[in-house]
Amino acid sequence: MKKIYIALMALLAVAACKEKEINLASRVIISQTEELVVEAENVPTLAVEVVSDGDWVVVTPDWISASPRYGRGDGTILFNIADNYTNGEMNADRQATVSVECASGASSFLVKQAGDPMKGNVYLPVTEVKDGGVYLLVAPNKDGALTVARPIKNYGYIQVTTEMMGDAEKIAMAKADNEFTFVAVDGGWNIVQPDGRYVYQKGTFNSFNVVADKSDPDGSYVWTVTFDADGYATITNVGMNKWVQFSLTHGSYGCYPSAQDSGVLPRLYEKVENQ
Repeated sequence: MKKIYIALMALLAVAACKEKEINLASRVIISQTEELVVEAENVPTLAVEVVSDGDWVVVTPDWISASPRYGRGDGTILFNIADNYTNGEMNADRQATVSVECASGASSFLVKQAGDPMKGNVYLPVTEVKDGGVYLLVAPNKDGALTVARPIKNYGYIQVTTEMMGDAEKIAMAKADNEFTFVAVDGGWNIVQPDGRYVYQKGTFNSFNVVADKSDPDGSYVWTVTFDADGYATITNVGMNKWVQFSLTHGSYGCYPSAQDSGVLPRLYEKVENQ
């Protein structure tokens, strides 16, 4: 909103200097409406056609320039996207919305620019949990490849993905959709999925359930976390006295009352900023 205000003030200032009446368009249509995905550098100039019945202004982030930044009626806007580097070092992926504004609203499109995949959603192994911390559950599969636990759809065993970058010392993910947030409560922790639902157990099942508001009266929502000398985590459901193990046989996580023959403990990787 601040950028829109500044752009409109600039348009008004120019109009005042030229003694030109402002007639903000009631509609504006642009030729680029689909999401634009570009490389980290050497992005070609993008020409966007405008159809309008009055004055309009362009709003962009500081890494995308527009010429002209304002206009009247139909025209062409040339956009230039800066290389995604700072002091010679590639930054993380970035994205922003580009808008052409008029009186009734805006026409816009999303720009996504590639960056260093080892920046952005980056996680490091930890041996303690903190309130509000965001974590991945990581364990090797039977072939030795690292896996990351995925959120639960409704109930069942926790499935995993191997789509990641890095190694045991540092993991990067293209998206932040496999994170679990640990929230401190009396007696331990609640574990919350990216969609805001709580992970819990109930009955005699060795699988997991999720619910939005902890409304299941038969559910056990509190977990404890301890770490061994090698950094592996024992995540125990307090009410059920079962702990989380990754099954090398099944390739998924369950929560069991005893050590499983093919079960291994996960490690927790905490999300870090500005990597």
